[in-house]
Amino acid sequence: METKEKSMNASMKIVIAIMGIALLAGAVSAVGTAQTVKLVAKNSTSWEPIDGGASGSLMYQTDKFVFNGHGLEPNISYTLVDYTENWVGDEQILGSAVSTRTGKIQIKGKATTLTPYEYTEGEYAGQTGTKIWLVPTDCMTGADITVWSPDRFLFETSLVI
Repeated sequence: METKEKSMNASMKIVIAIMGIALLAGAVSAVGTAQTVKLVAKNSTSWEPIDGGASGSLMYQTDKFVFNGHGLEPNISYTLVDYTENWVGDEQILGSAVSTRTGKIQIKGKATTLTPYEYTEGEYAGQTGTKIWLVPTDCMTGADITVWSPDRFLFETSLVI
């Protein structure tokens, strides 16, 4: 029983240390509310998440955000965008970074005013919010998504409200 307690104490210390590092790094805040939205690779036919596919997590507060992703194409530039639902272009760019050789990425910065959209149909009918996508930068021209390559994108699983 004593070994089990030591193991639990060690685990708790690790969790506390990780939270402390995250607070120091500014990845999370001890005050205010943050919304977390998961971004995932989706099957471009069914739009269902791909099990074991690339994914990431966006934590968004009124003053800052951080996105951490993994399972991405290595050494590729990606752009995190506030997707404009009406396909007129001019997506709002939140930030860009290059994935590591192991397919991980972190994009963080100051929060901007997102462009909410009032959904009247589809999976978000009756909701107002913003879709956030991670897009390979080579699929964009300026702030426009000009190459539709959904098998390379990460899509939201819920709206940023």
